[in-house]
Amino acid sequence: ERKSQIHEPLTDKEKTQYRSLVGQLNWASGISRPDIAFSVCEASTKFKNGCVSDILTTNKIVRKVTSSNNEIIIPKLDLNSLSIKVFTDASFNNLPNGGSQGGQITFITDNENNSCPVHWNSSRLQDPPLLLKLFLYLQDVTTVYILLIFWQKSYNHPKTKF
Repeated sequence: ERKSQIHEPLTDKEKTQYRSLVGQLNWASGISRPDIAFSVCEASTKFKNGCVSDILTTNKIVRKVTSSNNEIIIPKLDLNSLSIKVFTDASFNNLPNGGSQGGQITFITDNENNSCPVHWNSSRLQDPPLLLKLFLYLQDVTTVYILLIFWQKSYNHPKTKF
């Protein structure tokens, strides 16, 4: 019955369930599913004024997660040729109500082009476009710096490319 009322606002009970569902998806996106990060961030913008269609859209994300065999494969890496690669992007005003989205993903790679994702993030940003990109860049620099220190201290490998 509610499925046919797609433009109706969520009840208080539905809002609670929606927040819980988005929270669970957010956890999954941060742990092992970078492929759903944008969709989850977009869903999180609907907490205040959500309607039935938002729950239906979020249920599609759940179906994607539960129906696909998605895994992060960690290949053997040549430990003598490791480097860190970071990819960052931001979109201005691409979310409802004028919000902006940014994200980054960090990989450890070797000279054979084997790579492994080690950190990713997708979040809503509310700064002007130039500050968005600066913010993401600083997050990436911090992530790479921490990874570099960890690598050097854990494996006594001072030649890691930065």
